[in-house]
Amino acid sequence: MILLSCLIIQLFWAFCVKGQEVICQPPTINNGKLITLKRVFKEHDQLQFTCNKGYTFGERSDAECTENGWHPNPSCKEITCDPPSVANGTYHPPRKVFKEEDIIRVSCKAGFHFDTNNRNNIAECTKTGWMPFPRCTLRPCEYPHIENGALTRTYEYYREQMFPATLGRTIHYQCDQGYTPKTNERYSICTKEGWNPKPQCLSKYIYICIFSKKFTVL
Repeated sequence: MILLSCLIIQLFWAFCVKGQEVICQPPTINNGKLITLKRVFKEHDQLQFTCNKGYTFGERSDAECTENGWHPNPSCKEITCDPPSVANGTYHPPRKVFKEEDIIRVSCKAGFHFDTNNRNNIAECTKTGWMPFPRCTLRPCEYPHIENGALTRTYEYYREQMFPATLGRTIHYQCDQGYTPKTNERYSICTKEGWNPKPQCLSKYIYICIFSKKFTVL
């Protein structure tokens, strides 16, 4: 009789629990605010929220009401970036932790350059990390300043995008009237040692003094 009574009580309790409606209260989100506004949320209801400036979602931008509460827990965390490790260079200012929109300026060693087209050599802390990534890469070939000559029009027009040049790149140049390439070649290739052959324009008229007499070599 006692066993039967206990069984009836257990079944009744299970029925009550099963029939009880699951309700979630609107959560308080530090450094964030709710987008979905309700007084109460029922089981499987979705909650949308956003984070304040300088913060990002702890896991996701939404959460679901479950019998165990909100899943995942709606939260916002501060956006931070670790100090970067810049091989062949340094950065300023130094800090232990950087926050969103913090900016660093990268200085590379001689022969290296900031690996982007960013002429200010700056990188910014964002919610996805450093943008652009601060990195110094080998820069063997700067824009060549050719005395009495110049690069062909295409290279001059795209000068900002094409220089510093990468290894293996070939450039073409031309000499002013009355001048000629030193090696009779009007091109040069970027190598680890720099431009080879060196873009150079020499006068076509070289005066050689022999026994006080001048000879003209064309």
